[in-house]
Amino acid sequence: MTVDDAKLYLRVDTSDDDALIQSLITAAESYIKQQTGKTKKIEGTEEKDISTDELYNICLKLFVAHWYENRGPEAVGTVVARFSHSVNAIIHHISMCGDYV
Repeated sequence: MTVDDAKLYLRVDTSDDDALIQSLITAAESYIKQQTGKTKKIEGTEEKDISTDELYNICLKLFVAHWYENRGPEAVGTVVARFSHSVNAIIHHISMCGDYV
C-alpha cells in the first residue's frame, strides 16, 4: 500500500503526516505478517505476494486508520482504543485459511 492509498482512505489532503502514515503502513504490514506467519496468497496455481490481496489491504487500511486516529495515549479515561472486530476477524482468517502461505 502506498502513502497515497492510505491518505485517500484516511481522507487526508496534506503531506504533513506522510512520514507518519508511511511508518504506520510499515508497522501494520509487519504486524499482520508476524501475527499470521503468512506472506503469500495462493491464486489458482500461483503464489503471489500477500500485498496483492484485497483482504490483506483492507486489513492494512483498518490498522493504519486505527493507529492514525488514536495517536494519543491508548487509554482515554477508562476507555481503551481497541481494534475493531473486523481487524481481528481478518487476521484470524488469513492465519487459518489455506489460501495463504
